[in-house]
Amino acid sequence: MQQSTIFSDLSNTWWNEKGPYKALHWLTPLRMEYVCKMMELSSLTKVLDVGCGGGLMSIPIKRKGCKVWGVDETPGSLESAREKASLEGLEIEFYSNLQDLGEEKFDLILLLEVLEHVAAPSDFLLELQKYLAPSGRIIISTLNRTFMSYLLGIVVAEEVLKWAPRGIHRWSDFIEPSELIMMLKKQGFKICDLQGYEYSIFSQQWQFGKSLNINYFLTAQL
Repeated sequence: MQQSTIFSDLSNTWWNEKGPYKALHWLTPLRMEYVCKMMELSSLTKVLDVGCGGGLMSIPIKRKGCKVWGVDETPGSLESAREKASLEGLEIEFYSNLQDLGEEKFDLILLLEVLEHVAAPSDFLLELQKYLAPSGRIIISTLNRTFMSYLLGIVVAEEVLKWAPRGIHRWSDFIEPSELIMMLKKQGFKICDLQGYEYSIFSQQWQFGKSLNINYFLTAQL
């Protein structure tokens, strides 16, 4: 099954906290902690959430008072995001492609658990660069391409614990931190931060960690 088909089939389950995207709901607090650590959010901050899905990050970022735009290619996911935002009385602009943004420039671009699903990551990052304001930052989270990421990110997460839909990831598309850093530096970015994170079976929650073997955050600035 193609990844795009999986996202489409599950697009009405985004806000089911016990559904296929439950692991992303568990991850939201750590994502928010990292974003707030890397960027001072205010009513003046313009944020673009790329691959926003059902709005799991767009909506909490908007609650911080930021101006938020979300982009996702799956119509059903955008419908879920718009419905949730409307229920909370939040004004968020959601679009199906980047070109709809026109000449908008953003202080912060979020690319969370997205890059491993992109066919040409370097080209995609170059396209996103056009939407960053001067000194703007991009925050990326993705999976390293290691034996441990295959074992835990695919076999355990998809096959055993059912934390993610089966077939949603392809290990060959995972990106080593060194590869991502090289892509960004070639495009004129400065690397601001590189931080691993992991799920703790003891605390039963996501937490920051020293290891980059599985999941990691990266922040870069123009």
